[in-house]
Amino acid sequence: MADYGMKVSKDGFDIATAADKNLVFSSEFNELKRKTTGTATITATTTVAHGLAYTPIFFGLYSHDGTRFKMGYGGVDATNVVLDISSGTGVDWRYYIFYHTGV
Repeated sequence: MADYGMKVSKDGFDIATAADKNLVFSSEFNELKRKTTGTATITATTTVAHGLAYTPIFFGLYSHDGTRFKMGYGGVDATNVVLDISSGTGVDWRYYIFYHTGV
């Protein structure tokens, strides 16, 4: 590990000597980096351009009642995130688009 940054160890482990497997967090770990997040209320399949030169990591949550969210039926390709619906009624989406690890 580097001589700078931030680390958090699990209970019972000395932060100065803890192995990576005994850390809760380290600024040296490769974490997902969010490019953008957004919301949409849709009544039909909708696309959102992500603006990246590659297919990013994506996940979305949707709700029919605006309070209980579930993993969405969406997808992603080289150009767009696709938000799908499972019924003909309005669906509230919250979507997250991430940079690829290491980008």
